[in-house]
Amino acid sequence: MRIHRKFVRIIVYIFLPGICLCANAQEETKWDYPIKPGTEEWNNLTTEKARISALQIPENIITKMSTENLIDACINFPLFGYYSAFSTPQEGFNIMFSRFNIFNKICKKDSIGQYLVKIYEDAEMNGWRQMAYKFDNKYWTLKLTYLEYLIAQKEVISKLNQKDKVKLLKIAKTKFAQKGAHQSFNSIPGISPTLLLICRILYSDKVLDDSILSNENFKRFLETGLLTDTEIIDEILNSAEIYLNE
Repeated sequence: MRIHRKFVRIIVYIFLPGICLCANAQEETKWDYPIKPGTEEWNNLTTEKARISALQIPENIITKMSTENLIDACINFPLFGYYSAFSTPQEGFNIMFSRFNIFNKICKKDSIGQYLVKIYEDAEMNGWRQMAYKFDNKYWTLKLTYLEYLIAQKEVISKLNQKDKVKLLKIAKTKFAQKGAHQSFNSIPGISPTLLLICRILYSDKVLDDSILSNENFKRFLETGLLTDTEIIDEILNSAEIYLNE
């Protein structure tokens, strides 16, 4: 019996380091899209189906990626402006979520909240503050808009706990004020994704007044992401202020 136990201990000591290394390797599995818009390889893709296929992450890779690396791949998605080719931002994101497997994958992760909040907080009006080493600032106005619409998706909001929602709401309110003073964002298209993010946080916690919820312009904005009535802005911001002070 003593020999048997000693043998077991030897086996554990031999293989345990390997098990740990495998776990770390899985945690560090990353993905850099090999074919991107603007490259010769991309230009050689002659159909929409081929281009969509080129931006799928192989199943044997995506299943090994950590939550953080999956979100990084979403932020670095080469066709991040794809949603803008459709009638409304929400229609565009619905189609992106249905066509590209990276978006489906993050929606199955329960731990996306804190990291997404951290990324959003780091995104300033002129680019990333500390995360430029992993995300680029190219087409920054479009990139920040994409990030806000992404976080505003119900599939993402539903994964946030109460603490994350409150922090995210505070950050969004700050960015809304900053956009009002910034030339690149001081417009209806510029503030719309920020306001939508605020709305969807409040809506998810069921704290909006019936007077707002029954407003047809508000319902259309909540559904489509298109802001057509600026008169609802103050109501939304006031609701956010009341919610944060409760």
